Amino acid sequence: MRSVSIGLINVNQSSLTISMMERLAEASDRGYAAQLILVDNGSESEDLTRLRAWVESNRPRFSDVSFFDAGENLGAAAGRNVILERSEGERILILDNDLELSDLDWLDALWTVSDEHPEAGLVGPMLVFAKHPDIVQAAGIGLTRLGRVAYLHRGDRVTEVDPTVVTVQASPAACWLLDRDVQREAGLFPEVYYPMQYWDVDYCMQLEAIGSSVLCDRRIQVRHIVNTTTRSMGDGFFARTAVKHGIIFRERWGDRLRTIDAIEDREIYWGPIPRE
Repeated sequence: MRSVSIGLINVNQSSLTISMMERLAEASDRGYAAQLILVDNGSESEDLTRLRAWVESNRPRFSDVSFFDAGENLGAAAGRNVILERSEGERILILDNDLELSDLDWLDALWTVSDEHPEAGLVGPMLVFAKHPDIVQAAGIGLTRLGRVAYLHRGDRVTEVDPTVVTVQASPAACWLLDRDVQREAGLFPEVYYPMQYWDVDYCMQLEAIGSSVLCDRRIQVRHIVNTTTRSMGDGFFARTAVKHGIIFRERWGDRLRTIDAIEDREIYWGPIPRE
């Protein structure tokens, strides 16, 4: 039986999180020993009450359930480190709580790719916009020599992307299938990037540093609502954090960035969706 640890973080978004957990509970019916690890990063009491009630009512649907109330916002990396430290499955499924999951075929497909590519420590799907499922959000991540991040094929039509499995520099952490043994070797997620941004890209660099690759299966499409938790922080805070964490990232990985298969600045697109 396949054993998977499924990790979710909630911050005042219990409706979205419960919707995700309802779908993920179906993993047991598909032959998985599914461990659920839910971390709440400082939600209001009403949100916590709803989560606790759902967890207690649905424990039998998973092989094991762990609910951790942090009492504060630990940040994206530290919150997910709670998940890593509690994970018991042979693979760890790291998910944002704002994915729209119609079924779990994508999990079966990612698992197969992971089996077929033992050199890969992490496999992710192609993310598409929930409001525009025919448009790519990210088909992996590329980096410039200066550490600028690009969501590959962002804004392109899904039909314009070759449906293959490709090695990428990094993958957005909205949906990761992570090999537990590789994770143990690479260590925990870097908590220097508080509260969010760049920690996932940094971790993919950590994986590469130990000789493990990152794959994006562009045959698999997962719908992502995008920035559900961070939207309340405001554009100014988001932009300042991106600049600050970009500097930290370059300081940590500047030497390695000079040797990667880098992209060009012209390949970066962060404009409107759909493209104007």
